[in-house]
Parts: sequence; C-alpha cells; structure tokens
Amino acid sequence: MGETQDTLLTEQMASLLTVMWLQEQAHQLGVVKRQRLVHITDFVWTLIVAFGTGKDTTLTALCSTFNLHTGLDLAQSSFNKRFTPQMATLMATSVTHLLQTARESLPRFDSKWLDYFSNLTAIDATIIRVHDSLRSLWPSCTAGQAAIKLHAVHNVTHAMPHKFQLSAGTLHDSKPWRRLGAWVKGHLLLFDLGYYNFNFFARLQAKGALFVTRAKSDFNPVILKVHGKTRGQAMEVEGKRLAEVLPRLRRKVLDAEVEVTHKTRKYKEKQRTKTMRLRLVMVYNEETGQYHRYLCNLDPQIQDGLMVAALYGLRWEVELLFKALKSSSGGLVKVPGKRACVVECLVWASIAKLLISRIMLRRVRKQRGVLERHIPENRWDKRLCDIASQLLNALVQRRRAASADPLMDFLLRTAPDPNRHRRTPLDSLALC
Repeated sequence: MGETQDTLLTEQMASLLTVMWLQEQAHQLGVVKRQRLVHITDFVWTLIVAFGTGKDTTLTALCSTFNLHTGLDLAQSSFNKRFTPQMATLMATSVTHLLQTARESLPRFDSKWLDYFSNLTAIDATIIRVHDSLRSLWPSCTAGQAAIKLHAVHNVTHAMPHKFQLSAGTLHDSKPWRRLGAWVKGHLLLFDLGYYNFNFFARLQAKGALFVTRAKSDFNPVILKVHGKTRGQAMEVEGKRLAEVLPRLRRKVLDAEVEVTHKTRKYKEKQRTKTMRLRLVMVYNEETGQYHRYLCNLDPQIQDGLMVAALYGLRWEVELLFKALKSSSGGLVKVPGKRACVVECLVWASIAKLLISRIMLRRVRKQRGVLERHIPENRWDKRLCDIASQLLNALVQRRRAASADPLMDFLLRTAPDPNRHRRTPLDSLALC
C-alpha cells in the first residue's frame, strides 16, 4: 500500500469520522483551541486504529506509533497532555456518532419471527480492569482494586451494538437501564440473572417490550395453566406451587402460565405488593439431569417452549461482543493510564474501532454479495487488526492530501501582519 495512495477501504473508513466533523466537534468541546503541529484527526485515528493492536497497549507505544505515521517528533509528555476530559468527551461523542450511523443503515432482516418483534436485543455488562490508583473513582468489587463496568445493549439480529454506558465496577448491572426509553417497544430483550427483578419485568411490559431470561433456582410460583398438550398420564400441576411438583416432574418440557407476587419500589416510605403473570418454560437437560428454567412474556401460540430456550441461547452474542473488545485487537483486558481521562479515551477508542470494523464488514457484505457465514465478525476484526499500521498510515496521508493547498498555505503564512499588535488610527478613534 503506497504512502499517499487512497483506497476504497480507507475512503470509507474516513467517511465515518470525517475531518470536518472531528474538527467541528473538537472546537465545540474545547479540545482544540488553535491548530498547530498535532492535527486532531490524526490523534483520534491513532487512538482508534492503534490502541490494542499488537504491542500498542501503552501510552509510550501509542506515542511512538503517532510519531511514526505523522512524521512528528512529539515528546511523550506532550502526547500525554492531549488526554483531557474534553478529549474523552470527543471520543464518547464519536462512539455516539458511529452508533447513529450504524442504526441508520441497518439492512432489512427477513425472518418470520420479526413479524412478532422488531429486533432481538441482548443486555449485559462486563468488567474492565484499570489502574488501582483510580479506585476512589471506579471502585471494584474486589477490595483495593479499581475497575470500570461496561454496560452494553447489543442488537443480535444485525450483530451490531446499540448502546453503551460506563460506570464503576460496583454498580449493579441493571442500574443504567432503570429508565427505559421508547426504543424498547417491540424489542425482544435477552438478559441473564443480573437483571432478575420483577419490577424491571413490569416496566418492560408497560413499555411494550418482550423478554426472555433465566429463572432463579428458588423461584416458586403458583402454576395457573399448562400450555400445549402432554403425552400419557401427565401429573396435574395447575393450582400448585412449582416446588411441590418439581420432585415428581418427568416432562421433557413444562410450559406454563404462572403467578408471582412481588414488592414494588418504595415511594414516600410506602411499598405495595403486586401480582404478576408470566410464562415459565422448563426444558430438561439429559446430561445434567436438571431443568433449565426460563421466564418470558412471549405468546405460547407463536413460540413454543423449545423455541424460547433457543432464543435465550442467542444472548451469548453479547458475550462474544465483550470477548472481541477484550481480545488482542480490542485491548480492554486492562486499560493503561493513571488518569481517568486517559482511561476513558482508550475505552471509547476501542469501542469505536469495533463499531467501525462492523460497519465496514456490513458494507463489504452488501457491496460484494458475501454471505455472513463466509466472513464472520471475529475473523474480520482480526484481519483488520493485522493491517492496522497500513490503515493508519493511509488515513493520515489521506487527510494531508485532502488538506494540501499550497496557494492557500502561502497566503496564510505570508499575509498576517508581523506588526498586528501595533495600534492603528482606527484604534485611536475607538478610544474617543
């Protein structure tokens, strides 16, 4: 790849975070007050493309990579000074911009199941280790350590993240999603026991969302009705509690409507007790000799019990998302830096890289008619990481070529008055 050669790949990557957009955002946020040797576009792309790639997981390595591709000789201290709270906000804004770009170009997914819900969406969180000196800001559940918790809403249907939030490692998984937006309407949400809360279930139903989750081992509802037909002399279970019938249960699948009671959240020191009807699906596992238990609000006439279990299995896609972010190409196993703004910049940069990779993969599949199974996401991420150095070099050279205007450079260099601080006659009049 030539140093100044523009390629379709770098052109499309650059279109996701254009020079104009980055400069505009940087000026609005106060990241750049005056343009000197370091161009904000080159700095942003260095963080996105280089961090987590190979050995570029330290600030020293990132500075060396930046100098290598820009031709500058920036001191390490000067490089580190570029990491500011405003810079962290710019990186977070870039991720929001990429998420919006991804949502606007989602392809039509043809499936009979999408006649009943608009998207399959998985919710989960993962822990990212940071330097222990930051434990007062981001405490970990492990004493004396610091950690960030990354919360994600992942669109399983299109293998594309939908939302991200950062918090301290001690924050409960469900806290960031207590205020549910209108986006959940029509979505089928998949989540694990970290979000097991009947008030949360009630809010989802009130917002028009569907969900599938695991039921706790001590879940003991009243069975109201069994869905579907049973073979042979089936045991009567209606009107009984689950713990009463479970020791004698021999069915491969139990699909039933159940009723539970739960306490609402306290309001003005008062708390009420409510009842809720949910669908309980229990699928027998031959290997373990135990039942896998699922709670949902899906229509039993549309998705049978085995389909409910299969749908919950797709929750694993969000785990694969976290695995990609923590892989050799993501760099989020442990983030370097003793300052919060450094950590935030690098976390958002890693997320931005993943988003750019997935958007580019979708475009390649569409343009070349490539089937999804022919180029899986994780393999594409790794191959893109292999050419990170060439990509960064091409992006920097492309920015320079686009902004090169020797005539304008001459005017801007020679036209300014060297005596511009000297008072003029008009200045004297203004004082009168």
